[in-house]
Amino acid sequence: MRFLLTSYLYLLTGVLSLFAQSNVSGAIDASSGEHQIQIDVPRVSLVQVVDNAPIHIRFTAPTEAGKQIVADTTSQTWLNYSFVKGSTLTPVNHVYVRVGQGQIPQGVVLKVLAMPYTGLGDGDHGQPAGEVAITNNDQKVVEDIGSSYTGAGIGNGHLLQYKLEVSNYSLLDHEQDASVQLVYTISE
Repeated sequence: MRFLLTSYLYLLTGVLSLFAQSNVSGAIDASSGEHQIQIDVPRVSLVQVVDNAPIHIRFTAPTEAGKQIVADTTSQTWLNYSFVKGSTLTPVNHVYVRVGQGQIPQGVVLKVLAMPYTGLGDGDHGQPAGEVAITNNDQKVVEDIGSSYTGAGIGNGHLLQYKLEVSNYSLLDHEQDASVQLVYTISE
């Protein structure tokens, strides 16, 4: 009888031990797990001129004979952009300007100057390319933009200052008032 009781206890201990081991390994399986997450970073190349209302730049007539017309130099607006670079295809980007519609009057040069970045954005903002004469061909205004965003609206991005200059006084014609549409693009 003692032999049977001892055998029964060994058998019961073995079963409990197996049960405990299966619960422990089951507990390990239940307390950890894994799965894969796919992360997609979008391609972004957006540009906007804030407050795209028409800007009126004019020359002022002299008040004394022998003097030339004087250009208004206070016209300005803001340039906002968002860009996410591609390490091999587009490690940096640029913003360009050109005349999209209309024609700048003969004897006149319209120029734009982008000021250094200011605002609430983040990232590697571009650098002003200097004062640019606007033509029908793309002219670089902001260069070497890395992944960044400027913040939206007035006070964010690059302040654009426009000015007129007389390039050839003999070509000026008061009947050549013009309206031109400027197109800003960010390369993709």
